[in-house]
Amino acid sequence: MTLFLIVILISLGGVQCHAENLYLSVKGKKVGMVDAQGNEVIPVQYAEVVPWGKYYRVRKKNRFGIFNDKGQVMLPIEYSQLTMLNCYGKALICKGGTFWWQGALEYSLRGRFGIIDKDLNMIVPCEHKGLFEFRNDASEKRYYGEGLCLDDDNVPGPANFRHSYLLTDTLSTDCRYIGISDNQGNTEKAGIADGYNGKKLVPNKVYDIVFMPVNGMSRWYMKKRSSVTYGYVNVETGESLEVGSADEKLENLTYMTHSDFHGNVAAVNDGKTWRLINRSGETLRNDYKDIRYSLATHIWVGHHTNGTLDVFDEDGRDKAGFQGYTDIILSEDMGNKVLFPVKNKDGNWGVLNAEGAVVAPFIYEEISTGRCDVLGVKKGGLWGFLSNQGEDLLPCRYTGVTMPAENDAAFVWVRKSDSLWYKANVYTKKEAAAGYERVEAFKDGLAWVRPSDLNTQNGILATALVPVETDANQAVTKKKNDDDEEEESAVIPESQDYVQKWGVIINEQEDVLFPEAVSAEYLPQIKAAIKKKGGALTRSEAHAFLLKMSADKRMYLMTKKIDDNDWDY
Repeated sequence: MTLFLIVILISLGGVQCHAENLYLSVKGKKVGMVDAQGNEVIPVQYAEVVPWGKYYRVRKKNRFGIFNDKGQVMLPIEYSQLTMLNCYGKALICKGGTFWWQGALEYSLRGRFGIIDKDLNMIVPCEHKGLFEFRNDASEKRYYGEGLCLDDDNVPGPANFRHSYLLTDTLSTDCRYIGISDNQGNTEKAGIADGYNGKKLVPNKVYDIVFMPVNGMSRWYMKKRSSVTYGYVNVETGESLEVGSADEKLENLTYMTHSDFHGNVAAVNDGKTWRLINRSGETLRNDYKDIRYSLATHIWVGHHTNGTLDVFDEDGRDKAGFQGYTDIILSEDMGNKVLFPVKNKDGNWGVLNAEGAVVAPFIYEEISTGRCDVLGVKKGGLWGFLSNQGEDLLPCRYTGVTMPAENDAAFVWVRKSDSLWYKANVYTKKEAAAGYERVEAFKDGLAWVRPSDLNTQNGILATALVPVETDANQAVTKKKNDDDEEEESAVIPESQDYVQKWGVIINEQEDVLFPEAVSAEYLPQIKAAIKKKGGALTRSEAHAFLLKMSADKRMYLMTKKIDDNDWDY
């Protein structure tokens, strides 16, 4: 029998290189690995051999195992499933069970799952019927509010699928915490395991819903026929803490019931007011109409029902210098340049620094977010800029301003009475002569802008139609269906909203570096292309770039000739 050698260099980005290059060897329907001299390293007797980190995963019939590059068996070929490693070096592994495909989805029945790492450590043993990741954003459900919850019941189809486990290509998180269950079909009544050592932290069948622990505390819900209770479990001690209840079904709640623990405190809502509790459930503060927390600055803010404001730290203590105000804007950025716009009892806005010292007087009608190291301020109905030291950078004489996207930004955008945006230098106070209809902040020396004279008909979207879901387009489509004889109905006009998203890319000298009309959504990829070339793209280069980037969105009318330059894409 002829021996076919298929040479594949085993060197994958982000994966550890192998000590020696091995090559795939194929004999009929069997594969193995040989060295450069043709010597068998992994016997040519497997249905599949693929790189798996610094090892090789092999499959024989319906069982998986691991070889190293010396041909030694590192993991016995006895596992019914072994997914590829994720970016955290973790993989899903299974013993036993039955597997089948439904369309493009693979399911398991009666398998026992665990987690293995790139060094073949079985960090979660194969003993769980259901093993689920915390990867769903709980804020999508009003009563959950924040944090991460377990995968929902994701088994579709007929009844025999309800107790099946839906497999994915591999794990998607670092598995710091894992949901464990005796029910393969859904995550209700799941417990929690430590995904780093397999230790069971919260047993199964205790809580109906559990959330990913934050600061050692996991939120939970217990559902009854027409009510719900909620609280926390300390995953280090196992101590449970009920903090509230509601005479509503969980799915009927319209408010967030309790927050994650940030530091040593959490917020609890009874449907009318919020209170702050510690890890023992003791109430530290109460009578708030709302409570907020800033992950960036580690600050809690509570608005009392009487309109006053409390600002406190992660232990529930007052933050010095921040008391006595009626409103505050919390920054989403960290660092020593963070600023806090606050409003006093007279309704005027000023600015505090991180230590609570006043850096800008209370003379403003409105202040923008304290992002980066400048602030937009409004006085006399017009806008200007302040530095993080409270110094005037640009006077309040503009109808609008946009905030920079980075610290130490020299250029910002200001809007004048003609409704156009102009580039302004905060250091020299000079304004550019050219105005734009729409702009985005400069970052890394580049910005997306829409010139008022931009002719979008010269762009590729004049011939390649990108469908936009708007009422206007639906009306045109209906018109075309009702009256196919009208030639005008064969052309879908540009949606005004979509046209406004077209612009060009400029540098700080306002040179156009990407001359094709493009949506700002492609800005990161365009920046990379400009950096790779080391300068401006020509119109033909930009045209080719857009054709590639929009390949899955474009469509062409069969009543018109497609441009020759578009056929390659």
